[in-house]
Amino acid sequence: MKKAFKKVTAAALAAAMVVSGAPMVFAADDQPKVMLDGSYVEFEDAVPENVNGRIMVPYRAMLESLEAQVSWDQQTKQVTAVTQEETLQFTIGQPEVLITYKDGTTKTTQMDVVPYVKDGRTYVGTRFMAEALDYTVGWDAGEKTAVIVDYNKIFENFDQDFSIMNKLSVADDSIDLTRPYETQMDMNIDVTLYETLVNAILATETGKQCDLSIVGEITALSQGVNTDMVMTFQVNVEDLLNQLSEEDKAEVQQVMDVFGNVEMQIKLNGETGDLYLASDLFSALDETIEENAWLHFNLYELYESAGIDLAEIMQLSESLVAGNTSMKELLMSALEGTASAMTVNAYMEAQSAYNALKAMMGDEAFDVRTSGGTTTYTSAFSGVDIVLAALADIPQQELGMTQAEIDQMVNALKEEMVIQGSISFSERGEKIVDSHIDLTLEMEGFQLSLSGGGTNASSQLSLSMDMQDGLKLTMTFEATSSQTTKTVDVNPPAGATVIELDSIMTGTGAEEVAAAA
Repeated sequence: MKKAFKKVTAAALAAAMVVSGAPMVFAADDQPKVMLDGSYVEFEDAVPENVNGRIMVPYRAMLESLEAQVSWDQQTKQVTAVTQEETLQFTIGQPEVLITYKDGTTKTTQMDVVPYVKDGRTYVGTRFMAEALDYTVGWDAGEKTAVIVDYNKIFENFDQDFSIMNKLSVADDSIDLTRPYETQMDMNIDVTLYETLVNAILATETGKQCDLSIVGEITALSQGVNTDMVMTFQVNVEDLLNQLSEEDKAEVQQVMDVFGNVEMQIKLNGETGDLYLASDLFSALDETIEENAWLHFNLYELYESAGIDLAEIMQLSESLVAGNTSMKELLMSALEGTASAMTVNAYMEAQSAYNALKAMMGDEAFDVRTSGGTTTYTSAFSGVDIVLAALADIPQQELGMTQAEIDQMVNALKEEMVIQGSISFSERGEKIVDSHIDLTLEMEGFQLSLSGGGTNASSQLSLSMDMQDGLKLTMTFEATSSQTTKTVDVNPPAGATVIELDSIMTGTGAEEVAAAA
């Protein structure tokens, strides 16, 4: 299940990514501040200021705070900042910056605000300088503060703290994503609508609950981030229909008959984000859509409108599955991608997240046992363990809680919510031969359980959710995967009718174009 396990991890961690780099904007009469790794940067005899939506700060104080050795050439008006990883050189009054890396390679880039002198101090852009030195920069609008975080500092001991989890990244069974794979998946979804929900749906007292089901199969060809998939499924709602009057049943039956045997083709170009869908279901539900037409929209643009860089998530996921990205690089990228949502608590929150992750997946969390040449690693954790680990390194004054209040919160968590889980995988030689994950969440009126495991060739996943007075949902998936010589085609057939989804959603009519061959 290594492939599936990595993809779930990548999605869960990287799904938080947001597009960064927006200008830091604030009211002209507000005094901006700069925070580095949870502490405010002090500027003697000068203060940060706003220039066209950018925070400008005295260069020496800023660069030295970023652990750079700074020198000034009075004759050439050139500033040189040296760190262990790179050297920055720029000239006052000019936008160009020369960056020389420790391997000798160089890059010339342009600052968006040219360095200038004011009251005897030379000012440079906060974001540009910090990002050039590999820091992550965000803006807390409420606190009028530029927030700079060095995630390398938080993750500096990652390889020692997570050496067991790193085995998943370096094990000699990574997926060769340059080759096409064929996956066969069976899915079963059972839904029980409790009486309260049935009554609400039908607007009458039925005295009964209803059982619904969806059964389906998926055949998918994938290569890298490209996918060509066919999905068939049947929806059974007979139990619910039997609760209706004959008149209502006849009306709804026409719609439900469409779902009796549905086939849908899905083609995703993971490079561009273009997604194509084809199904007789579309024309049955909307008479303006002709049969055999393909609906098109750009998946990445859709997620981008919600502030999520799905293209980057897909690339990270692919790289992790292929073994080209370490777990450390994935987690750091996920955190760095949240820059646009950073607050003055960002550094403390990142430290807490790191500690919580250690409680779940760190070396100290695993029990290690070897038998017959196979080594099995198992980590069992609880919600209380995770919370205590997350709070461990936060001073009480920063947390804003006394020890008594912390104890009270933990006790309340024990009484009101149960979170338990385990992660395990087995290694023989340098190959991962099995992996498994279990998670259970229980709170008043709600239960959730997740269980999955297997190998690259065969995997299973089950999910159960029970909402009191609502519904119970149980989903199971079983998949097998193997290399194939088949070709992954991400385009509709030549000459097919393609309808832009926007034209349907906005009611402007079907915009039809011939698909490229």
